Amino acid sequence: MKELVSVIIPCYNSGRTLISSISSIKNQTYKNIEIIVVNDGSNDQYTIQILNELSFTNDVKILHKSNGGLASARNHGIRNSSAKFILPLDADDELNKNSIYDMLSMITKSNPAKFFVFPNIEFKGLRVGISPRNYNPFVQLVMNQLPYSILFTRQVFDSIGGYDECFTDGLEDWEFNLGLIEYGLTPVLAQTAILHYNVDSNGMLLSKTIFKYFDIWSIIKFKHKKLYTFSNLFKNYFIGYRFKLKVKLQIALMILLLSKFLPRKFLNIFLLIWLSFKSTSRTIRSKF
Repeated sequence: MKELVSVIIPCYNSGRTLISSISSIKNQTYKNIEIIVVNDGSNDQYTIQILNELSFTNDVKILHKSNGGLASARNHGIRNSSAKFILPLDADDELNKNSIYDMLSMITKSNPAKFFVFPNIEFKGLRVGISPRNYNPFVQLVMNQLPYSILFTRQVFDSIGGYDECFTDGLEDWEFNLGLIEYGLTPVLAQTAILHYNVDSNGMLLSKTIFKYFDIWSIIKFKHKKLYTFSNLFKNYFIGYRFKLKVKLQIALMILLLSKFLPRKFLNIFLLIWLSFKSTSRTIRSKF
């Protein structure tokens, strides 16, 4: 394989983890890679210093823009990239050394015009352990089963219009994934590729998104009306029943039904309580 892959790394005050993320790309077994770091208006002096030092290297391209959020930074990086294949990576996460080779092998074997490829996840930080990813077409409509770090073509990105920059409170990756699926692509797992995902209490998911989860989901459902018609939900439920994730399939169905009758404010509170309970249970289990 000789295809160029552009890895897009948005950076907002992430200087303390950025070097590790870049190193995980430089250490890939696949070498035909373009690394683009997008400085999304960082105002932390340490981060600015790291970015200035990187600007003198030949193997990392630094782009600067005003702060606009992850979606805006990814779009800016991708639109200034050179490769046929695109792979987003956040500045506090890493990929295992075979990930790009494995994901590129999978997408070229599967047909880039019809598929995009995702890795498994290994959590670090507040949550640890490998979390195998699977795609279930019904579950994906209710909760995002796919990581943000996926391999797709630039042509597909241009066709769907990129990431929606209105999603400044998070879940922009879920909305983008659904855009790929609505466009006609199928997600495929590269089983040996692993995204080392950092779970941080200051990260967007735990500090911001989780308080507005069902509000954001309502916007996603409105934007992708075709995916959420009764006939499509009905079809995908029975397709999804043949897949893995039987338990999550039933949970997804329950969430979908509850969202029809309960206010979003109540659902957001319920989600916070449930996640708090899960976190407490996980901590208790780790002590015994």
